[in-house]
Formats: sequence, structure tokens, C-alpha cells
Amino acid sequence: MKKTFVLIFLISMVLLASLIGLRNLEEKKNYLGKATLVIITLGETIQEEVDIGGLSVLDILNKNHDIKTLQTPTSKRLTCIDGVCAKNEFWWQFFVNEELVLSSIDKYYPKEGEIILLEYGEEE
Repeated sequence: MKKTFVLIFLISMVLLASLIGLRNLEEKKNYLGKATLVIITLGETIQEEVDIGGLSVLDILNKNHDIKTLQTPTSKRLTCIDGVCAKNEFWWQFFVNEELVLSSIDKYYPKEGEIILLEYGEEE
């Protein structure tokens, strides 16, 4: 009786692990593919299609742009993109699909088809 219970328990755990693995694999598919990166500065807009490949926004930016960040206790804050740096009342805002993102660029992993917008402008 005890051996049967142990065997059933082990089979249940294997099935549960398999289901979790399949769910995680399906979720990872969302983090593959392409997204659109838009960088808006005063007077210039750059738009490019980027491979997301499970990378953070910071990793994606580092591929094609000169980036500077400020390390905070919990994350990295974007300070410069291609020589355009935050100063005084001007700073970088981070949006995904037209919604302000409160997560930092090193902790946000875009999904297939998302529009990532980094806009330089006055603090509102």
C-alpha cells in the first residue's frame, strides 16, 4: 500500500513538472521574434525593428546604440542614448504599446509585436 502511494505520488510529480515545463515553453515563445523600437529626441525620431530574443530593453538598446545608465539600488536608470542625456527637467520616458512602464529597462523583457518607445522630453 505504501509503495503504491509513493509510486502514484512520483508519477503525479513527473506529470506536474511536465505540464509546468510546457507552460513555460509556451510563455518563452512570446519573448522571441521582433518588436519595434522607437527613440524620440528633440527634433529626431528613430524607428527600428529589433530581434527581442529573450533580451531586456537595455540589452536590445546596447546592440545598436551608445547607452549610459545610472545604477540604483534595485535597477538601472537610463541616462543617455547616443549622446542625448537626461539633465535638469529633461529625462527619458519609457513606454510599451503607448503605456508608461514603471519597470526599468533592465528588467523589462518585450514580447513579440510590442512597440517600445523611449522619449526624451520635459518632465510633466
